Parts: sequence; C-alpha cells; structure tokens
Amino acid sequence: MDDIELVTEGKLLPVQLITHRKGEPAWDPAKGELISLPQEMIKIRTVEGGRACMLYNATAKACSIYEHRPVECEALKCWDTADIEAMFLKDLLTRRALFNRSGTLMQLVEAYEKAIPVEDILFFSSASVSQEPEDRARAAEHMELVARIDSQFREQACKTLGLGKDDLLFYFGSPAADIFERVKKMQEK
Repeated sequence: MDDIELVTEGKLLPVQLITHRKGEPAWDPAKGELISLPQEMIKIRTVEGGRACMLYNATAKACSIYEHRPVECEALKCWDTADIEAMFLKDLLTRRALFNRSGTLMQLVEAYEKAIPVEDILFFSSASVSQEPEDRARAAEHMELVARIDSQFREQACKTLGLGKDDLLFYFGSPAADIFERVKKMQEK
C-alpha cells in the first residue's frame, strides 16, 4: 500500500507490529508497574499467548531479522537491562510518522481514534467495577456497543482497503474489548 512509508525500509511488516494507544496500560520496566501510556507506542508483536518476540526463531535460537533489528533490540541485554530501561518512552515510533499524513490510512486511523477513544474504554472499565449494580450494567452495555463498533470498523477496513486481520493490531491497536478486559483486571486487583 503506497500510503505507508515504513521507516524500517521494509524489514518489518504491519503484521509483525502492534500499536499501543495513548492512555492504554503498559508495563514500565524501570518502575516495575503498569502505567497509563503518555503517548502512542509501536512495538514488535509477541507470539500468540506468550511473551516471546514473534521474530525469534526458537528452532534456530536466533532472531530472524538480527541484521536489521530495531535499536531497542540492539539495546536489550538480558544480563543488563539498564540500556533498554533508559529507552522506555523515549523517541517512540508512531503511526503518524509512518503514514502519508494526508493518505487514506492516516485518515482511517484518525477516524478510528475519534470513534473509539481509549478514554471511553478507561471510563467504562472504571464503572464496570463499581459497587453499584446499575453502574456495572450500564458500563457493560456501553462496552458491548463500543466493542461492536470496533469490530465493524475493523471488518470494514479489511473489506474496503484489503487489509489483513492480522495487520489491524498495527493500524488500530488492540480491540476495545481486549483493552477493557485488561484495564478491568487491573482495577479489580
């Protein structure tokens, strides 16, 4: 798609990346706790249901893009995490930096952000753990609606732009229902 200008010179594909949206909970390695992201962050995805990088080849015990790995991977040393911790939340790559700013994809991302803001998900998540049953019921009803809109938005993007379902984690980040559940679990603890 000519709307995207990947700064990685084609070494990383959207299917290998995930966008964590501003306001989403994320693990801060330096603080050792979950924080609300102050800005958007693009990361390499992990394997389904795990923490390992999807680009790690377990059979070969090696990185499959080692010669072209991102700078954060170069800084990661399991025996000394100081360099990678110092990089956390600094010089982050964003979708705006990767897309043609006037292109279809950027317009679609902006429309998605407007239709399904993280702030709404956080609000409904807070209400879902309320002591009041009416608040919990309203929050669940609203989140169902948000999740349905999110799902429809993603399906339409696949149909009209020919995006693959696995690419959507990069373009739109985690589905609203996933963020809702993650935040709700955090608040219940």
